[in-house]
Amino acid sequence: LVWCMWPIQNNGSVLVYQKILRPFLLKNESKIDERLSKVTGDVSKYVEDARREAAEFSDSAAGQMLSSTASVAAQSATQQINEALNDATDASADSDKDKDI
Repeated sequence: LVWCMWPIQNNGSVLVYQKILRPFLLKNESKIDERLSKVTGDVSKYVEDARREAAEFSDSAAGQMLSSTASVAAQSATQQINEALNDATDASADSDKDKDI
């Protein structure tokens, strides 16, 4: 590893790339591109299927109910956070008044 990182012009990493990696990549470029295109296409298909199923679920009754439940839960959580922040601010103000006395 030290040879690959040695700060000279033709260190190990240059030789490994020029003698092993580059020839392999050039020789197999079309195979690599073909497989990459296939994987990219498959992933795009799966993502599109997931989007379609998510849209169908959100349009269903169960999706609508889940969405409204999540909305109510978010509002409740926001209210609780605001109350806690107000209580903390009030307690801090009371503490400051006690110091003045």
